[in-house]
Amino acid sequence: MKNLAFVLYLSSAILVANCFPDLFSDLTRFTQTEIDLWKSLIPNVKAFPDALKVLSLGGCPQPENPPSDFDFRDLLGLWYETERTALFELLETGQKCPQITFSNDENNDLKVNMTVISSLLNTPVTSIKSAKINSNQPNVFSMRYSLLASDIQYWVVDTDYDNYALIFACKQSLFLSIRNAWILGRKATLDASIRDNLVSKLSKLGVPETSLIKSDQSCSTFVPIQ
Repeated sequence: MKNLAFVLYLSSAILVANCFPDLFSDLTRFTQTEIDLWKSLIPNVKAFPDALKVLSLGGCPQPENPPSDFDFRDLLGLWYETERTALFELLETGQKCPQITFSNDENNDLKVNMTVISSLLNTPVTSIKSAKINSNQPNVFSMRYSLLASDIQYWVVDTDYDNYALIFACKQSLFLSIRNAWILGRKATLDASIRDNLVSKLSKLGVPETSLIKSDQSCSTFVPIQ
């Protein structure tokens, strides 16, 4: 019964994640093909053991200070997600071609636009959040996903601005810390040598290579919703 409850819960989460913000109007657009596709995606719970590898006893590592010439403004623009931790594979099942765009809003605060293609609806789905850059550590920013949630701290571990960026996040809950990471590229693929170097850095932060999932970037180019 517990396994059944988990699958039902996960199925509901996947459905909601792929249908916001217009959940109920989009439900009427489902075709039998889309419903069959959704059913076929449920076996992605096989990623669950790998997802657990990002759980660690104890607190989160402290972000390191960036190089003296680090400037978040050089990080602005479009990035493709090439890999992510498997924990997000469970929540993002049925989504592909994730893109992240960093920009400034009218108040010159950081704006984070996360766009994916929903396999269920075959349409872009976007989420736009405001973020605050740490005034003492410019490579650290925080975001809140809902009014009831607490801020999550993100750390730009490494970037050359033009080709790759490595983002790390850690959230402490009781005696556990949940560690997640995103490998980003200005293009949809990264050179193997760059990728291996970033994976090595993640290992030192308690994120093993076996916890990473390659992102599906098989879509034709699309423009994120601004």
